[in-house]
Amino acid sequence: MEETHKVLAQNRMGYRLSSTIVVTAPQLLSQLILPGMVQLTPSGEILIATADCQVSGGYLQVLCLSEEALAVLVQKKRRRTAYFSKYTSSKATLNYGP
Repeated sequence: MEETHKVLAQNRMGYRLSSTIVVTAPQLLSQLILPGMVQLTPSGEILIATADCQVSGGYLQVLCLSEEALAVLVQKKRRRTAYFSKYTSSKATLNYGP
């Protein structure tokens, strides 16, 4: 079952999506962040790094969007819905509902 996420905020640094995901991982040391990197905050929000993203961060990194998925994401505005799909080749995509 796919969970639908709502775009809560966006700017050139990244997108913040709603989520009901519960994060139980310990706080991490800062790690390299690249555009397309998807992170989960301790509160369960999803952060997706875009063009002018920070260079390091300490949230749990769960996947990295393909260039195509990131190009789709940056065209979307607040309050749009999105969901993730996994390819069999272990690449994730971001899709948009109506």
